[in-house]
Amino acid sequence: MSNNSTTIIFVLTLTYTFLLSCNGPYIEQLLHLSGKTESELVEKFGTETRSNIFKLSINNPFGEKYVTIYNTYRPEKPETNGVEIKELEWEKGNYTICVFLHEQNGAWTVLEAFKYKDGVEF
Repeated sequence: MSNNSTTIIFVLTLTYTFLLSCNGPYIEQLLHLSGKTESELVEKFGTETRSNIFKLSINNPFGEKYVTIYNTYRPEKPETNGVEIKELEWEKGNYTICVFLHEQNGAWTVLEAFKYKDGVEF
C-alpha cells in the first residue's frame, strides 16, 4: 500500500469515528426566540421545568452560564445594577432549553436563549 493510500484510509477512519461520536453541539444559541414573550414560550414549549427571577449586580458577577446577559447589560455600567432577569428552563429529551428574559414595556421578553446537552456543567 502506498503512503497516499494509507493516509486516505487514516483520514477516512478518523472522519467516520468523528461522525459516529457527534450528536450535535453541546451548547447552541436559539436566536429565533429573541424578542418572544413569555406566553409565546409557554405556548411553544409548555410549562417550564424551572423558573427563577434574580437581579443583576455590578458587585456580584454571575458565572459562565449567564455571561450572554452581559451582551446587553454591561457589568461596568451602573444602570445594570438591579435589573431583574427571569430564567426559564425546559427539559427536552437530552437537552435543556434555557431562556433569559427581561421586562420591556410591561412584558417579559427573551433577552438570550440557548439549549445545552445533558451533562454540560457551568
